[in-house]
Amino acid sequence: MWILLKKMMRDMWRMKAQFISIFIMCALGMLIYSGIEGVWNGMEQERISYFSGSKLADIWVNVSGLEKRDAEKIQELEAIDQVQLATVKSVYLDQESDVHICLTADESNEVSQPQIVQGEPYECDAEGIWLDAEYASKKNIKIGDRICLYGDKGKKEIEVKGIGYDPEFIYYTGSSTAMAPDHEKYTFGFVSQNTMDQIVSNGSWNQMKITVKSGSDIHQLKADIHTELSGKYLGAYDRGEFATVSQFRNKIQQIRKMSIMFSIIFFLLALLTIYTTMTRIVRKQRTQIGTLKALGFHGIQIKIHFALYGFLVSISGAILGYELAPYTITPVLLDLQKDFFSLPEWKAQNSVWSIGLVILLAVICTLAAWISSGAIVKEAPAALLRNDEGHSWKKVWLENIRFLWDSLSFDWRWILRDAGDNKIRTMVGIIGVFGSLTLLMASFGLQDSINETNRKIYRQQYTYYEKFKLDTSLVEKDKAKVEDELDNQYQWITELSCETGNAGATCLENVVVLDKGYYMTLRAENGGAIALPGDGVVLSQNAAKDLHTSPNQFISILAGGKQMCVKVSSIEDVNSPQGIFMSRTYWESLGNSFMPNTLLAGKSRNIENVEKMVAVNGKIRLDEQYSEAKKIIESVHGVIVLLIAAAILLSVVILYNLGLLNFTERYREYATLRVLGSYNQEIKSLIIKGNVIHIIIGWLFGTIIGWCFLKIYVKTVSTTAIEYSPYISWKSYLIAAVIAVGSSLLINLLVAGKATKIDMVESLKSVE
Repeated sequence: MWILLKKMMRDMWRMKAQFISIFIMCALGMLIYSGIEGVWNGMEQERISYFSGSKLADIWVNVSGLEKRDAEKIQELEAIDQVQLATVKSVYLDQESDVHICLTADESNEVSQPQIVQGEPYECDAEGIWLDAEYASKKNIKIGDRICLYGDKGKKEIEVKGIGYDPEFIYYTGSSTAMAPDHEKYTFGFVSQNTMDQIVSNGSWNQMKITVKSGSDIHQLKADIHTELSGKYLGAYDRGEFATVSQFRNKIQQIRKMSIMFSIIFFLLALLTIYTTMTRIVRKQRTQIGTLKALGFHGIQIKIHFALYGFLVSISGAILGYELAPYTITPVLLDLQKDFFSLPEWKAQNSVWSIGLVILLAVICTLAAWISSGAIVKEAPAALLRNDEGHSWKKVWLENIRFLWDSLSFDWRWILRDAGDNKIRTMVGIIGVFGSLTLLMASFGLQDSINETNRKIYRQQYTYYEKFKLDTSLVEKDKAKVEDELDNQYQWITELSCETGNAGATCLENVVVLDKGYYMTLRAENGGAIALPGDGVVLSQNAAKDLHTSPNQFISILAGGKQMCVKVSSIEDVNSPQGIFMSRTYWESLGNSFMPNTLLAGKSRNIENVEKMVAVNGKIRLDEQYSEAKKIIESVHGVIVLLIAAAILLSVVILYNLGLLNFTERYREYATLRVLGSYNQEIKSLIIKGNVIHIIIGWLFGTIIGWCFLKIYVKTVSTTAIEYSPYISWKSYLIAAVIAVGSSLLINLLVAGKATKIDMVESLKSVE
């Protein structure tokens, strides 16, 4: 066996380019997958641990006039585990009303427990405030410091008793005008009910936090709660609908889908190339195998010898990628998420799937060498030493068209016959080109799709200058004053979060009621304006899927304690927001009063007067929203850049490896042409022309398949809040095509350069 080990080391050195390419593909594949998996799986495991450890509520119920006996009635329902009452109110942290704080006064601390990291443990009856750790860190607030709260009852100075995190505020934006969390502007804290009563009027309980028993039907339970609370019931949210909680899981799912979809194509291409490479390497060793058999080595020894080729290279590359991921890719991508989500602990963690992939890569490479050598070992030593693989040239179908075949030069006849005789080699070459182009189009196209969707939303759908959130107490006098100040450059909107349903499903959806105006115009995926009907509502695709409904059916909407039945006029491909849209005319025809809580304003010279109005409790300009939307992209931008880099590197490695193998397999044929009088330049031309077919066919298939894969890829990474439209700019497509096609051409030139080093005597001499 020592002889075989020495031979293996010499072979690896002699064919180092091929073995290094296999090593790189295994290492790169594991580095990318394990690196990204460490992010989303670590976030998922922390989510499970955090939610479980804090006993996060399963359902939040908003109630008007909530009393203790209401909680007792709900507690009697069979599916209920625990019910905790709470008062949730928003007040200010400064006199200028620029910093909003969401205060929570819990009846007890059994459900959705805050995780205190500094100071005293949270006590729901104790005086003081337990403050958001992110806000405290940014403002350098310490335990024992005193802060001022401003409610409608006036100012209240209060001591900071603790600093911590809360699972209900993982992704807290504080306002529908904000796109991303800003803890310096919107924060949260916990106080006693007594403190709450000193700050705000009507500080009685207005929310139930409920945990349910395992296996309970959440949708049915929400319906039962609605029945029990009757007119007091305002709406219920489960974890998938409670935005401050669901956004975290949505982000995990988005990164997970991005990595898995990309990795599937990545590994399929890599494994195909690895398998082909190992098979061809072993087949080129026919003479050596014949020599080993003639020297008395058993077939099983030879198969193990070649199996080690694949095993050692693949396992070392895969382990290297797996071990490097937690120190390179994972921490960089994990840091990008910390700006958007508030967690007491961040950690990376890989699953058993990563280990399984290491094993899979090693098994496939080992089997490729084992199977290839096994087929050769069965032959007699004499046949192997003749190095005759027993194939002959066959006619291609084009030869039947005599006038066309006769018009072709010798080069093209030779190329077409070679392609027809070596179909697998030709197919692998084509797959290498179109697979590379597919990965590159998906990577560049995903970034373009996100950017283009945001541009359509914030440059076409929305055209206002500034968006204002208003108190629901806005009176007609105030509205008239606003309209007078803005000189008809405005649009009133009511934005609600309502419980909706039909016979098949019940869920929480955004309901948007639009008055006349042009500052918000719904746009379909093709960019066309969507007109709101006067006798029905328009649903986004996501809302229609949630409600299992279709056009001309009816759905129910619970708004302000009133149940309404509305007709679905159409379902449209709206990018954002997802939900239900109706005109003011139809809203009022249902017996509702139009009380706008949102104002969209144009760039009026008097807009500063509107900003100073008491009824305004939040504002943001469209350019700021667009900037925040771009900032949110940064949380996945690192993943996209990583995928682009991986696609480029894999493309170069695959194409170089295939080009080198093709040259090696044709080495004797090129030597024969040299003996027959062909010049080096003619052989170079032959090599380049031979690969032009692969490039052209691969480019055509890659363009079609790349676009189809991009559409699937973009839909997969869309979230419940935003539906991305597939898009790739000409610039990105050209870059992807130039990289894939250019790499292939460059590699062909490099390989063609080897034609000058062909040793005619060594290549054609007979085996003695």
